[in-house]
This record gives sequence, C-alpha cells and structure tokens, in this order.
Amino acid sequence: MRKLLILGCLSYLAIGFGHVAVGAVMEQLVLKYGVNYEAGGQLIMNQFLGFLAGVLLAPWLIRRVGRRFSIVLAFVGFAVAETGYALEPDWAVMLGLALIAGFGFGLGETCIGALVIEILEERKASAMSLLEVFFGIGALVLPAAAAWLILQGYWLWTFGSVAALGSVVLALWLLLPLGEAEAYMGKGLRQGGAMAAEVGAGAGVDSGTRAAAETAAGSVEAPKTAKVQGTGYSRGGMTLLLLGAAFFAVYVGLEMSFTNYLPAIMSRKSGLSESAATISLSLYWAAISFGRLFVGRITGRMGYRNFLLVCCLCAAAVFTGLALVDQAAAVIGLIVVTGLAMAGMFAIGLVYVNEAFPDKIDRTTSILISCGGLGGALLPKVTGWLLDSFDVNRAMWQFFACSVIMLLLMGLVSREQGRLKRRRKGLVEQRNG
Repeated sequence: MRKLLILGCLSYLAIGFGHVAVGAVMEQLVLKYGVNYEAGGQLIMNQFLGFLAGVLLAPWLIRRVGRRFSIVLAFVGFAVAETGYALEPDWAVMLGLALIAGFGFGLGETCIGALVIEILEERKASAMSLLEVFFGIGALVLPAAAAWLILQGYWLWTFGSVAALGSVVLALWLLLPLGEAEAYMGKGLRQGGAMAAEVGAGAGVDSGTRAAAETAAGSVEAPKTAKVQGTGYSRGGMTLLLLGAAFFAVYVGLEMSFTNYLPAIMSRKSGLSESAATISLSLYWAAISFGRLFVGRITGRMGYRNFLLVCCLCAAAVFTGLALVDQAAAVIGLIVVTGLAMAGMFAIGLVYVNEAFPDKIDRTTSILISCGGLGGALLPKVTGWLLDSFDVNRAMWQFFACSVIMLLLMGLVSREQGRLKRRRKGLVEQRNG
C-alpha cells in the first residue's frame, strides 16, 4: 500500500498547487484583465462550482468506469485547465477553464480521499493527515514560487508550473502499478461487515460503536431503524450528516476566501508590496503543513471531537485579532497562528463524521466534500464584494463570523454523534438481549 500512499501524497501536492494558484496571482489577474475583486471572486466561484460537480459525480463515475479511470479523468481536466490559464485567454475563457480545473480538483480529491480511508483503515486518520500535509506543502510552495515569478515579471508561469506537475501525476496514475491496491481500483467497492468493523476499530471508537458498525454493514442482523426515504440514512444519521455538511460548507468557504484574498488583504491592510503580500500566503500554508504533522498524535490523545472544538475556538479568537490589528509583523504572526488552528480541521472533520457511517464512506465523503465545494464557491464571491464595497476589516469580521458558526455547528455535530452512538448501542443490546 506504500505506492498508493506515495502517489496519493503527490496527487494532493498537485491539488494543493492548483487550489491556491489563482489566489497567489489574484492582484495580477485583476490588473491584467481590468476587473474588480468581485469578478475575481467569480473566477474562484466557477472553480468551486466545477469542484462541486466533480465531487457529486465521483461515486457515479467510480461505479461506471472504476477508480483509476476517474482519477485519470480528474488530472486530465486539471492539466488542460492550468495550461489554458497560462496561455492568457479572454476572461470568458478563463471562467470556463475555472470550471474544468475545479472539476479535476473535486473528482481527484474525492476519489483519492475515499480510497485511502477505505484501504488504510487502521491508519486512516494518520494517512488522511499525511495527504493534507502534502496538500499544505503544495499550497505553501506555490505562493513562494509565484512571488519570485511576480518579481521577475513572469507571473503567468505560475499556471504553467501547476500544469507540469499535474501532467506528471497523470502519467503516474496511468502507468504505475499499485500492487495490492489494484484490487480497489475497479468499479466494485468493498463492502460488508469486515470493512465496517475494521473501520470502527481503526477509528479507536468504543466497543458499542464497533458493534453498531458491524450491524450497519450486515455482520449481524440489523435492528430495524427509521430511515429517511430514498437516502439510506436513519433520521438521526441524516441530522448528523446535514450538520456535518453545513460545517464543511462554512469551513471550506472560509479557507478559500482567506487564502485566495490573503495577498490582497495584506497589501491593503498592512501596505506590503505585491510579492511580499504573496509570501504571507506561503507562511499560512507553512503553518498548516507544520501543524498537520502532529494532528495524528494530538487527536490520539484528545479525540476527534475535542480537537475539532478547540480548533474552532482558536480560529474565532485569531480572526478577532486579525480584524483589530493592522501592524504588518503582528498580522503575519496571527496568520501563522491561524494556519496552526486550521491545520487538521478538514481531514479530522472528514474522519469524525464518517465514523458514524462506516458502511457509506464513499457516499458520505462525496456529500461532505461537495458541500465544502458549495461553500468554497459562494463565500469567496461575498468576500470579493466586501473588499470592493467596504474597508478590508469588514472581510475580516466575516471570517470571524464564519469561525463562530463553525464552532456552533461542531458542537451540534458532537451532540448528534453521541446520540447516534447511544441509540445504536441500545439497539444492539436490545437485539442481543
């Protein structure tokens, strides 16, 4: 499975490059095309609408053509779109390419993330954290490279470098044999009690939850519970899923708004030059990458719930500071702390919510990431409008409001997770008694 993990990490590195490429050169795009920040937000919105389409189509494509072909298709779109960006087309074409790029990101991220969670069951939290570390490295290196290219006057080469890495990853998915992981690359998805029980054990949940996971997958005869018609989720499970989906929508929207507009915010808030402001984005992703190195250990001691609640609380506190402080050194310090606070939210949030649905990992992952894509499409548009219409601190208070909403949502997710575990444990005990 080592080849799969290495290739997954390289894929997330490329996706990290792609996710921040537009934001790293947003100032240059706005000036080159003579548009405002709200129009720049439309480019980001299109990219995430494409992302949403890729995520939503991922389960269907896996069933129709298999995981390998789906991932190959994702990186074809990735490489084509980034190459198109580098060719400096009309703005309308840029908006179309953004949809294709986003589709590649969403399809690739969903297929690879679900594949790793399913195969590397006993190490899924650490494996997902490692993927996110490489995503962060990509998002760290690209802005630093873009800052240098901006200084040299070749900022469009930013997109060319992303296209080159995407093409390398595409070739590896086409040609590299994956050993034992090949059994998971076709159209069939592994199901059944063994998978569910191992997922429960790998997540470190209690014996009651593990028994419930076995029940859900069919290892033992499942007690009848009320289902929401046409979804396959119980009523309690649907409530948890909706809350988790809302959390991911706000989180991804916040992160994409912050990262895509951070250079512009730093330039206007602290008077930094364009290249120096772009470096602040590298510092943010450096902090995220560093924090993700320790996420597995920290969650092993704190648990998923406590980790996520503390991260949300810290994010709210840091965004308050960013709204109130203008000095460049202080703002840069707070940006680093923001990166540390948000380091593990995505990966651990994905694992935490999936913990309740061990027999629906592909479907649940797709729903959560698609809702994240929806938030990533809408909130940057709002942020661009705020930057055009008001002072920069208004956008910072928007970020604070999002972090508070995340804290409230995670509290509700935790409550529903506990209720669902108790309900399932009671049903199993009643059945066995």
